[in-house]
Amino acid sequence: MFKGLFNFKQSVNIRWVIISPILVFIFLGLISLSSTSDLSVINSPFYKQCLWLFFGILFFVLVQYVRIQFFYDYSYIFYIILILLIGVTAFAPKIEGSRRWIILGSIYFQPSELGKVLYIASMSRFFSDNKSKFLFSPYLIIILFLSIIPPLLIIQQPDLGTAIAYLSIIIPILYWSKVKVYIIFFLISPIISIFASYQLWIFYIWMFCFIIISNNAAIPANKTNIWKASFHNRY
Repeated sequence: MFKGLFNFKQSVNIRWVIISPILVFIFLGLISLSSTSDLSVINSPFYKQCLWLFFGILFFVLVQYVRIQFFYDYSYIFYIILILLIGVTAFAPKIEGSRRWIILGSIYFQPSELGKVLYIASMSRFFSDNKSKFLFSPYLIIILFLSIIPPLLIIQQPDLGTAIAYLSIIIPILYWSKVKVYIIFFLISPIISIFASYQLWIFYIWMFCFIIISNNAAIPANKTNIWKASFHNRY
């Protein structure tokens, strides 16, 4: 499976516009941590954070040489691994009222955090393989069903914030897969309706916008049918 995982001959293009703010926040965090840590003790939180930062930088550099094709080839396997990892947490002991951690000795592992990478890789493959990107095809419905299984499992932990983060990933993937915008709108409209129902005046505004957008989405098809009818009647 890991054959061809790395390509150390490929050039690395680091986007410093994205990396620079991260480095600034890391630096500010270390300064804040140093003021609250006992620097005379080797196992102080500051030195531990520096150690994890070192390993994080090494991992970041190593990831730059991972072949993107690897994620595409094994994306279906990644989805199965994701379901298994999240499913195992149902049998894990409760920690602070939730079952979101897998305990490996003294290490506490949260699968839903690593699963975000697996989720993006698998969902990108699922949607890119969809040949009927412009209509509600059975394949698209199956993909949408598969996409909500991990968030539903995460909600059971419970971890609503991470589940919402998973669901929010689907929207840009749908857009980049060239699914029509009005289809994306109709898919997320029930979620918007749920949140809008907490305030009556917001719900009325949302319903007004929904009706306008729905009518505009239906106009092109109606115009096409009217044009075809007039053409046949004339000739």
